[in-house]
Amino acid sequence: MKKEIIYNGREYLWDGSNWYDSGYMKVETSVACNLDKIIHDELIEADKEIKNLDKLIDLIQKSRNAGYKARSWRLLDQALELDPNHIGLMIIKSSMLRERGRPLEALEATAPYKSRNSSALHTTRAAALCDLDRWEEAKSEISRALAINASGEAFSVVRRIKVARSDLYEESN
Repeated sequence: MKKEIIYNGREYLWDGSNWYDSGYMKVETSVACNLDKIIHDELIEADKEIKNLDKLIDLIQKSRNAGYKARSWRLLDQALELDPNHIGLMIIKSSMLRERGRPLEALEATAPYKSRNSSALHTTRAAALCDLDRWEEAKSEISRALAINASGEAFSVVRRIKVARSDLYEESN
């Protein structure tokens, strides 16, 4: 959904995830919040019409990146109604739950998929285990993620484990 509106005598454009001024520069957060309030109800109605899972996933990511948490959760719930067993959605849900300080729920959401070979899944699970100070389990989970695909996110989790529990990576002589 694209939208143009006039606010305080200036023209703004909504591209579906971010606000821009007439010079195509992103607007300040305070202005964006006011603009969001103006189109809030329209945005909810437009989002409800989306039935394409790929488009929903894209919008969830864009909403998260833009800091629109409530919209991200609404879109995630909508996407899960279309495909409640989609592993990518579970990975996103896990990350969003962790952002809310709910790592145990993040682990529970991904538990049915832990036998799958998905680096992103094992990385988010390892991060949740770190949040819970379950370092040995986190190391095991991140080792599996790295065996599948050595991503930057996975190496960030390894660094986190090493800082908290360097003994888990020490070699025995």
